[in-house]
Amino acid sequence: MCRGGLGKKILVMTTASVPWLTGTSINALLRAAELSRAGHDVVLFLPWVDPDEQHLVFPVEFGTKPEQAAYVLSWVPFAPLLRIGFYEAKYHRCHHSLYPMGETLEALDRIELYPAQQRYNFEPELVVLEEPEHLNWYAYRSSRGWRDVATVVGVAHTNYVSYAKTEKLPTILGVLVHPIVGPFKAFFTLMMARWMCQAHVHRLIKLSGAIPRYARDEVTCNVHGVRPDFLQIGAPKSPYSHKTQGAYFIGKLVWPKGLDRLLRLLKKTRRVYGEELPPFDVVGTGPHRREIERAYRRAKLRVRFLGRQDHRTCALAYRVLVNPSVTEVLCTTVAEAIAMGKWVVIAKHPSNEFFYQFPSCLAFSNSRQFAKLLSYALTHEPPPLSRAHRTSLTWAAATDRFWTLVPDPPDPLTTSQKLAAHLHTSLGQGAFGDAIRTVAGAGPTIGRQAAYAKQRRDYLKL
Repeated sequence: MCRGGLGKKILVMTTASVPWLTGTSINALLRAAELSRAGHDVVLFLPWVDPDEQHLVFPVEFGTKPEQAAYVLSWVPFAPLLRIGFYEAKYHRCHHSLYPMGETLEALDRIELYPAQQRYNFEPELVVLEEPEHLNWYAYRSSRGWRDVATVVGVAHTNYVSYAKTEKLPTILGVLVHPIVGPFKAFFTLMMARWMCQAHVHRLIKLSGAIPRYARDEVTCNVHGVRPDFLQIGAPKSPYSHKTQGAYFIGKLVWPKGLDRLLRLLKKTRRVYGEELPPFDVVGTGPHRREIERAYRRAKLRVRFLGRQDHRTCALAYRVLVNPSVTEVLCTTVAEAIAMGKWVVIAKHPSNEFFYQFPSCLAFSNSRQFAKLLSYALTHEPPPLSRAHRTSLTWAAATDRFWTLVPDPPDPLTTSQKLAAHLHTSLGQGAFGDAIRTVAGAGPTIGRQAAYAKQRRDYLKL
């Protein structure tokens, strides 16, 4: 029998797709694959980016949707029945994010699914919105909302409030006005996130307590796992050994991911020991890579920037992962490193509470603790994980946790939830809605949602 009851029709919609190696692409894919493997009829709804824009987000480019679908499915050969659908999306250069364009919910009436490459009228019983606030900020709704067709569960991956508060414009003026602009942006982001969650989900699952309160019905639980190949590397009888090529950080190279904090910690660690730091590698790429590299060079730290690499293969050279970020919600790479049997040196923060249970987790509160823990980790072997710890990291265990939180049936909508949905739909119509979206940060391209939807409808009539 399927976990979650008899086989359900499930739509998992997310904000990113592999080969963009980010949490919302990888974790949404693995969730959909695990649900499919458990016997459910699952469609993974991914952003399709025009080939002319793909170089902005993908290391591999695709000329057609079937090509991208085949690439995505190659990641999960254990889920042969998983199907892929695409919605139109555009890249927002300032936000470094993808946003849906035009009709998404409405497109399910005529969605083309891969690999069969046939059109279907897909009517889900359960919709999982990975990052529901992000998916709906600038979205267009013609009439219906997600909750009109299915039970809707949102999974909040990202602390956008923290990002908004800490992000600065890369100019002197940006630094000067940040003490005023930062808190205002954070408050506006919080209000928008609450509105979107009230308007579009029955229940919100927050991956950790790092996210502020967004919804009337919300719970905090880690419903993510790690890929089996990471657990194989960390298995007790694994042929892999833990080498001592210093420590490493892996992630998207943007300042809000904790690279500024890492810089300060490494500088203070060098002062504490009064000697050259052990080798430290930064793995990944991103829009802030050049300025981050310049900052580390100016500090004369022994840090190498290695570019984009697969975590599973590059991590074999190290025994210690360092991630000092306090803007994450639940860091995927930390979970992967623990699964591979590495030490993880992380900040004491609500986003990391799930990891405290593991014996290889070393959590610090200040720079002196960081220096001591890093030194210890570099000179000691990581302890092996128990069977229970290894099981808790699997996607099967994560999916079991997920099903315990799915409301079946959901509670009746409150007046405030109905009002939030009505306002989002009605205010987003026509040229007026496009103007609001444009001014609210979408910009002149992504903001023209109503015009884009009309253009697509007219095209499909031809």
